[in-house]
Amino acid sequence: MLRTTEDSVHEQTERGEIPMTETESTLRALIRLIPPARALKEELEKGLHMELYEGAGEMAVQSYQGLQTSMARLAADPYVESLSVRIPPDADDKQKVAVTLLAAGQLVAYLEGQTGLPGVGGGGNNMQMAPNINVLSGNIKGITPEAIEKALDIAHSGAKKTEGDKKQEARPGE
Repeated sequence: MLRTTEDSVHEQTERGEIPMTETESTLRALIRLIPPARALKEELEKGLHMELYEGAGEMAVQSYQGLQTSMARLAADPYVESLSVRIPPDADDKQKVAVTLLAAGQLVAYLEGQTGLPGVGGGGNNMQMAPNINVLSGNIKGITPEAIEKALDIAHSGAKKTEGDKKQEARPGE
């Protein structure tokens, strides 16, 4: 493997042979906060979409507050201070998770902006929200690919017709 000067300097810095500047140290600490912040945001989002938030409100708020406090110690920025969550005393778990999700999204965006690493390493959001029909011609015996294609065309034109009917209903005077 070809080693670059940058690789060598990085290894020496990691071993403590080359001292890190305060800015480099802060940047590394902020980068380390990205995965837990992103994971919190994604889990809260999934919980809301799948309605799995019962009993999770307090933990969500506490996890977020821990991340926000860590960021506030690293970044002397009033915006980070403004990201503290204020939960009404009568809020239910869904409300706590929703407020925390909003704040977590802002926290992730701030971290990514400050570190210059937007969206790096994120698994993305792959939630299935509607029925998924997956037709592979090799899975259906006795039907040619052409027949499947024709059936899909018929279904597609039926969907277009239905959309057109809905638009027509929305404009009754025309």
